[in-house]
Amino acid sequence: MLKAFTIIFFLLAILPVFVSCTEEEAKNKDEIIEPVKDTVEIKDPDQLFFVGNSGSYTGIYKYDFETDSYGIFWSARNESVVKLLYSNDLQYIFFLTARSFGIKNGISFINNIKLYRLLPELSLVEYVTDIGDAIQVVAFWEGINLRIQFTSIDLRVATYINRTNQVYSPFGRLVQQTVDVFDFIKNGYPTFDAQPIPLLSPTGKFGFIQKDDALFFKKIESQKEFFVDTLNGIITKMVWTHDENFVVITTLMENTGEDNSGSALLIYNVPDHNVEQKWNSGSKINLLLTPTYLIYDMLGGEKSTIYIFNYKEMKNLSEITLRNGCGLTDVQ
Repeated sequence: MLKAFTIIFFLLAILPVFVSCTEEEAKNKDEIIEPVKDTVEIKDPDQLFFVGNSGSYTGIYKYDFETDSYGIFWSARNESVVKLLYSNDLQYIFFLTARSFGIKNGISFINNIKLYRLLPELSLVEYVTDIGDAIQVVAFWEGINLRIQFTSIDLRVATYINRTNQVYSPFGRLVQQTVDVFDFIKNGYPTFDAQPIPLLSPTGKFGFIQKDDALFFKKIESQKEFFVDTLNGIITKMVWTHDENFVVITTLMENTGEDNSGSALLIYNVPDHNVEQKWNSGSKINLLLTPTYLIYDMLGGEKSTIYIFNYKEMKNLSEITLRNGCGLTDVQ
């Protein structure tokens, strides 16, 4: 039986209604999903913050675009950065750390989770709160807010699993918290929220349709369709440039074999109806998109690397590597 205990913290101001996007397949692949409206124009950054490990602990590193150099920015003894999250407009950054994580007796664990806020304009890190221990944790931006979901063992009843859902404002204030209690013997292990990927452009002029193993670009007004690429999995992310001349898409294979890449990244030129570039990786690809650069990470060999690609000129600008790997969100 599902028991729900809800504690809600209200802001003095009215919170905006947000539309969510996630990394799950839309239920009906032949339908175009309603878009997430985003009117904020993103600018090319002067610096890039990312997760990396060149020693004992995983910390935050900073890349300088002007000097094409990078180095350690923040680290803490007995804390490893497990997740770094840029907001959709690249203005806000949060990250999670943990003292330890892994699998014990067949059960995953992540201990002493802490939440921090990074202020990019000031190059400062601000401690937000202790989250505690968890079995699993996920975090993602939902509109202008950060949502964190985690599961933990109920301390009173051994067969109960608590699923906590927290929402933080971009300034680090906890604005909502709910706790659902599951009896996993009767109901199974609780799942995390899943939301569809929006396949329309922000203005609603263009869209994509996934039909079985094929992806098509569609002009909404004329209803004309153009073949884009063959897909053997699901779309995990779709990011448009402000002028809607380019869209970057990542996909994840449902079944990965030894000779089959686990994910793909492609740049689609809207006016030319052409896939300009495509990359394959053995694991999930994370990305950031600015007016000039496509910044993404890929697993190569045994460690992940960050690439900065100038998609206006279709050429690589820089490659970031560390001894034990680096990534935009975590170290793979």
